[in-house]
Amino acid sequence: MENSTSDLTVDEAKQTAMSMERELVSRLDPDRVVSVDQLQVGGFFGCGEERIVQWTGHTEVVVTPDFDIEATVDRIVEEYSGREGFEVKRDVTSLGDPGVHITGRYGAGYLLSPGVDDNVVEILSFSPCFTLPEGMSGVDEY
Repeated sequence: MENSTSDLTVDEAKQTAMSMERELVSRLDPDRVVSVDQLQVGGFFGCGEERIVQWTGHTEVVVTPDFDIEATVDRIVEEYSGREGFEVKRDVTSLGDPGVHITGRYGAGYLLSPGVDDNVVEILSFSPCFTLPEGMSGVDEY
């Protein structure tokens, strides 16, 4: 897996992460999705080196009580296992619920798991690592 810095701009990094969030939402059973709230503003998370960051995003999906997280995780793991440029692993949350962790190029990461609230699925995204432009701060929201 590549861990070096991509040449993405802030906007491109944000769009990459948000696009993957939407892609994961599209893998949920549409008959079980009540609402989708994709946050339009995120922050930056350091990749280790100074001024090298990831844009971080978040999507919350409200699902029906009969939503099957286990089957959803299995389906996503199976689909992304064979996809070039991604590594995928089944995960277990601190509460013992199933989840999935997908890692992409340049340190990108995507997590899908049940939320703290009942009937909520959380999708967290971390864009590929990129260089934060001069004039922007790592504590900015964007």
